[in-house]
Amino acid sequence: MSNIFSSVRVPSWGALELVVKAMDGDAAEFHELWLATGRPATSTPEVRIAGRRDELVAVRRHLDHGTGLLLVTGEAGIGKTALVAAAAAGAEAFVTTGACRPLSAEVPLLPVADLLRRVRTEHLAWFDDAMAAGPAYLSDALAQLLPELATADTVAAVSEDWARHRAFHAVGALLSALRERRPLAVVVEDVHWADAATLDVLELLGTHRCPLVVTVRTEDPDVGEAFADWLTRARRLPGAVGLALGPLTLAETTQQLALLAGDDLAPGEVARIHARSLGQPLFTEQLALHPDDQPLPELLADLLLRRLRGLSETAWSVARALGVADRPLLPQQLEEITEVDIGVGLRELDARRLLGPADGLEVHLRHPLVADAIRRHLVPGEAPDVHRRVARVLACMPDPPAAEIAEHWGAAGACREELGWRIAAARAASAGRAVESAASQWRCVLELWPADLREAGDPPLARAAAYASALDAIARVDFAEATSLVDDALAAAADAAPEHAAGIIRRVGDYRHWQAQPAVALELNARAVDMYAQLTPSRDHVDALTSLASAYESLGRFRECAEIGVRAVAEARRVGIPSVLKEALVRRAWDQGLAGDGSGARASIDELSAITIDPEDPYCEIEVAVGVTDMLLMSGAPAEELLDVARTALALADAWGLHQWMDAILRSNLAEALIAQGSPQRAWDLVAQFTEGDPEQQRWPLYEQRAVLDLMRGRADDADRRITMAGEGPAPTGGLAFRLFHHSVAATIELWTGRPAAAAERVLAVLRTGEGTEEPAMLAPVLVLAARAAADLRDPVLGTELRDLRGRLTGDPFAPHPHLARPVAEGATWSAELARLEGAGTVDIWVVAAGTWDGLRRPYDAAYCRWRAAQVAQATGQGTMAGRLLKRAAADARGHVPLSDAVRRAADAVGSRAAPV
Repeated sequence: MSNIFSSVRVPSWGALELVVKAMDGDAAEFHELWLATGRPATSTPEVRIAGRRDELVAVRRHLDHGTGLLLVTGEAGIGKTALVAAAAAGAEAFVTTGACRPLSAEVPLLPVADLLRRVRTEHLAWFDDAMAAGPAYLSDALAQLLPELATADTVAAVSEDWARHRAFHAVGALLSALRERRPLAVVVEDVHWADAATLDVLELLGTHRCPLVVTVRTEDPDVGEAFADWLTRARRLPGAVGLALGPLTLAETTQQLALLAGDDLAPGEVARIHARSLGQPLFTEQLALHPDDQPLPELLADLLLRRLRGLSETAWSVARALGVADRPLLPQQLEEITEVDIGVGLRELDARRLLGPADGLEVHLRHPLVADAIRRHLVPGEAPDVHRRVARVLACMPDPPAAEIAEHWGAAGACREELGWRIAAARAASAGRAVESAASQWRCVLELWPADLREAGDPPLARAAAYASALDAIARVDFAEATSLVDDALAAAADAAPEHAAGIIRRVGDYRHWQAQPAVALELNARAVDMYAQLTPSRDHVDALTSLASAYESLGRFRECAEIGVRAVAEARRVGIPSVLKEALVRRAWDQGLAGDGSGARASIDELSAITIDPEDPYCEIEVAVGVTDMLLMSGAPAEELLDVARTALALADAWGLHQWMDAILRSNLAEALIAQGSPQRAWDLVAQFTEGDPEQQRWPLYEQRAVLDLMRGRADDADRRITMAGEGPAPTGGLAFRLFHHSVAATIELWTGRPAAAAERVLAVLRTGEGTEEPAMLAPVLVLAARAAADLRDPVLGTELRDLRGRLTGDPFAPHPHLARPVAEGATWSAELARLEGAGTVDIWVVAAGTWDGLRRPYDAAYCRWRAAQVAQATGQGTMAGRLLKRAAADARGHVPLSDAVRRAADAVGSRAAPV
């Protein structure tokens, strides 16, 4: 008791624990306080590392509570030092560190001297106290390691061996004395560079009670046999524990890159770096700092090239072949490329740790960056011949990798050979729905095509056919780029065979359609159909008929559109391809539904549903789902019904990565149904992940739905920005249906943000372009928005213009329709808006309109009408009626911020008028 309370030294925990328990104290709390006495006065900032959670816990636990040796092993750059540093920074014990160095001259026990000196430098009192409490010979013995301990009375050693023997034991004794006073742990870095004396001391300390952590590089060809023998002995020490570090996972590499660069790297960039580094932290760090098109970072290049220096000619031939091929190769393939006896070379490369572990019969390099280093190590003129040999060998494989072979022929400078393999690679990518790869390969095909190709013999594809395929592939990833190829494609069609010329003309017609040139599109598509009519039945003919139908539709000529649809189905039956027939039938069903032929549409749907496609064709399934959900959306079907139809197609789009045009339309249909029926959050879940950032032309329908959802969430600025950017693509210039929807979204945003004049100008312009349509019901939603804008503006002239425009249409847009669900409800709302414009609005006219929307399960439209009805009720002194209407409107408006705010403001006004003065 006297020693514990009177000494300036911190007592051992064992003694203190007895006292605390005897005095009924909290042993756990006092243990924390006792541990805190050994910590530095200022806290050490936490060292963060990626991943390694379990390993970090293991090292920290050993530093704080372990005894003996912990070996942390791994290849160079795997993160041994980072792990130990992070563990030491968070340890309760004081961690003293020494490091071995690859010096030109051996300095015995240098890391041991460093770790002792650190204790003395940072905690002199603790060090001196331990020295004083230790054996008398400590000062003399340790003066050999720490000359600053030497005094005039220091006794010289009898011999060097005797001095070393005493120093070994003195180190152990001092560490024990230090540890008796406060928690202590020892770390020695890079022990593979340690001198013999240091290895002996570490082996001795490995049986000591003081926790000892050493880091050791494995897979290093420069490590000698003496160290290898020591490592074997160390692993056999009693209580010795090994901790081998492997590469980081993709998720852990993502964490590492976030620590290095914040959130500046895109997910695709993270995956690219991980694929090259294979999770090796040093490689990841260096690659993150240097773009792909730059030489390897100097540190990384030096580390990799060091293993290549001094290779024999045979070993270099094998390494060069593996590096240029950049893929595993069979031994016989290696022999064909190198024309040497590869056995000797393989053994030499394996001894240098350059080969990966055996994986079947194939030989491969240990790391992708080794291949990179080999390729960069080639002298000028050395590479082309190796690439040529590799290309020939790969071409003999049962399933030749066309894209790889094309790259090798390109690196060899053989453009004509490259062109043939590029075409094969492009076709394979297109067949496999690898859209990005297909577009890239077709770009290369067009760039490689020489002007004198016919003189030397054509490749297995006509130039016009190459353009047709390129237009299809590139349009899936970059519509603007594909559009820029149109003129060159037409030039290629000038002297092409009829079937190839027709394919180009049909595709150019499609692009003109999206460039707001409907008359030109119609003429081109009609020409293509006439050309195909002179040829044998084909899928291309069906596609041309579909394009022609779309051209008629964009002009509002739905009868001719339907007639072409009938021809497309007939031609599809002659072709006999199931997917072609399914696509033609869904288009035919859409035409039938719009024309009011419900039984015909159902028959077409039944027929296409019975058609099975083997193997699966995701493009076909997505297109069919688009057509069916389109019809269900127009008919006012429940959103769940649309989701059921789309489920398989969405799964295929996800599985194949086909998040492009048709997938965007499908998701847009689903989102529109969910929004209309009061489920904006579910619509958000469908849309949000695909609409971050600036709009992409391949997905602009989704950005329009995102604009709607932004408005409903109260983010008017975001909604305005997105719809404006979407309008810069093909949205406002495509078919009539697309134009109407785009401008109705934009006008809705303008109306809710207090810009009725802009909305009126917009909708009048689009209505004038479509007033000749044969299906005037398509104009009904936009007419209602125009009437709302006129009422907001109190502009009777605009109201008269709208009535005149309605009178010029080919039919009544608000008449009951056998397939379209909304015209009657829209007609009721149109009448109520015009009555509001004229100051003749009544509660009943708005309530009737709300009821029609209730029948269609469209709560937001109904809530809007009841809000307007409440305004009339309030203005005519019917406060109770206004309150009831607003209560119902508030319930239906949930999830629609602008509408909810309008309802709340109206309710506040009603409440303030009802309150006593």
